[in-house]
Amino acid sequence: MSNNTICIKTKDEMINSTSKYSSFSIIIPTFNESSNIINLINSIKKNIDGSIFYELVIVDDNSTDGTITKVFNSFNESKGFIIYMIKDFEMDEQQKNYLIYPDKNNINFIIKIIIRNKRSGIVSAIRDGVKSSIGDYVIIMDADMSHSPSYLNLLIKEIKKTITLFSISK
Repeated sequence: MSNNTICIKTKDEMINSTSKYSSFSIIIPTFNESSNIINLINSIKKNIDGSIFYELVIVDDNSTDGTITKVFNSFNESKGFIIYMIKDFEMDEQQKNYLIYPDKNNINFIIKIIIRNKRSGIVSAIRDGVKSSIGDYVIIMDADMSHSPSYLNLLIKEIKKTITLFSISK
């Protein structure tokens, strides 16, 4: 992992430069999900149409099994990604924030990681993920693969279809 640090302004500029499409935020609360997390991310990547921009927001309750280390090792500079530590102006000592950003222009997703120092539970993890999200639409998924990524493309198409119907009827 590089020691790159970005501030909120730089992070916003980076994210805004990728929002060519309606964006989706997929919130994934985790605690000791090292055996599932990479399979889940790869399955999400495989099941979402390449023209859709989305972000994965992984909110981890300080897993002791190396969950986040696996993400860092799978999405690092040798794999075409840059890992940034996000410096917040009000640096919250209760959590660390990272942005995994593609080094190449043709990738349609980013990964945000929020590591919370204290285990606070799934509901507050979802809340923190939603607060951190930039997507126009939010999807919540369990990291244990109980929510199948195979339905994501269909779900996203239905959301877009519904939005289009409401836009036409106005």
